[in-house]
Amino acid sequence: MLMPVCVEFPFLLILSSAGLISLQTRLLVTHSVTFLPKVDVIVVLKDGRISEVGAYQDLIEQDGDFADFLKTHLTEMDDESSDERNDVILI
Repeated sequence: MLMPVCVEFPFLLILSSAGLISLQTRLLVTHSVTFLPKVDVIVVLKDGRISEVGAYQDLIEQDGDFADFLKTHLTEMDDESSDERNDVILI
């Protein structure tokens, strides 16, 4: 479980609005949804084209491609957690 801590630290130290390069434009390309609520603007690509641009909460409220992606991702994460719980055998 060290991965989230290790990944979070560089973001806070360097990329966040209080980080080392806070006065410069930063471009973060990621598949990690962990950081998305912390960024200023999210650009959503679908089929190689920009489908949405906006803040995290705005994109959730628009219920478009970003919201669909997030719902799918969270459902998959929940399913994986359920599978892991089902793999545990208590004796």
